[in-house]
Amino acid sequence: METNETRFFVLNSDEEGGEKSALILDPDDDRPGLLSNMLACLSGHGINLSNIQSRPQKTELGEYYFYIEAEKNLESEPMQKALQCLRTYCKVEELGSYGGKNA
Repeated sequence: METNETRFFVLNSDEEGGEKSALILDPDDDRPGLLSNMLACLSGHGINLSNIQSRPQKTELGEYYFYIEAEKNLESEPMQKALQCLRTYCKVEELGSYGGKNA
């Protein structure tokens, strides 16, 4: 059974953000174990993921980027350390922090 899901984000000028964050990870290269290494950056800093999706780059067959939702604010110390680690493997686009525990 196929289902469609639509997600909406409320954008505002709240400086504090929320308890979840959305990121796009664009790998620098394609090699075995790269996704595992990127995910280890997050798990190594105690960051749980609530969603991960691979999406085609649409530039070359077999090239993908990853959309992830993490259960930490972008400004938190663990997330900042994880982002630093991630940048050794991929380009990171920080989409922002949002919501609370039930977002």
